[in-house]
Amino acid sequence: MRIAEVKFRGHIPDSDELARLSERSYDLGRPLPKDTGNNYLPVDNGAISFRVCRENGVLCDLRWKGRLVALQQFVRYNLMRRKSGTSADSFDARVSAVEEIPGGVRVTTAIPAMPGLSFVQDFAVEENGVRTTVTVKEIERIEPAILRISHETILAQEFRKGGFYESWGAHHRLTRTAAAEVVTEQSIDGVASLTFETAGGTTTLLQTILAHDGRFLPIGSTVEESATQFFLPNGLRMCNGLMNIGRDATPHSMTSLLQLNDGSLLQAYDLYLNRQEC
Repeated sequence: MRIAEVKFRGHIPDSDELARLSERSYDLGRPLPKDTGNNYLPVDNGAISFRVCRENGVLCDLRWKGRLVALQQFVRYNLMRRKSGTSADSFDARVSAVEEIPGGVRVTTAIPAMPGLSFVQDFAVEENGVRTTVTVKEIERIEPAILRISHETILAQEFRKGGFYESWGAHHRLTRTAAAEVVTEQSIDGVASLTFETAGGTTTLLQTILAHDGRFLPIGSTVEESATQFFLPNGLRMCNGLMNIGRDATPHSMTSLLQLNDGSLLQAYDLYLNRQEC
């Protein structure tokens, strides 16, 4: 056996340098279709406003009292079969129908990589948030599979700067991480709620699972044993849970909440706990 001595040269960046590099190379998310004047549907209740792309169903330009909070929010789909798997997201979707519903928009889509399934998204604006329901319907018989659904939110860079990521999961475990320290994906296992608090605690965004098939899930519920939530260098990714697909023709739905409020994490949880469902 021959052992060679290897010398490394060069500068190893510290955490502050990595944070500055992350700011300079901030990921603004996937490109959206150019605004032609009629391919985005606006939703506005005075305090909260956003637009929904008619071409793929992506929510974009989320604002709280005029301040840009998130550039976009989209859905990730992971279809897991016995011997194979397929991944896709909202940017792969083909819209077949868009209609207005009370307080929001309904978008019906198909994903070419997942034939036999129809995906319906309801975006409903509330006084302090956006309720999103994803309903999956089988339009033809498919092989039994498990479908994992996640929501990814791309935060506006100025909103994120100087803030803190927080999470609360089963057994009320609380984590708090400065945004400047999140320069790569950081996984948070089994957590059903994620929050982001801006610098100085002026505004808090809370993202949580609200219901499965219409059944309310309280904050802190564990989604599934293998679920992984993420703090991202440009936002949040939350796993909503799993659906059994191909076993019967019953539609399945998952509802999540993106809540916004003035104030810190404490005000966010107080607002959530005073919801009618709780």
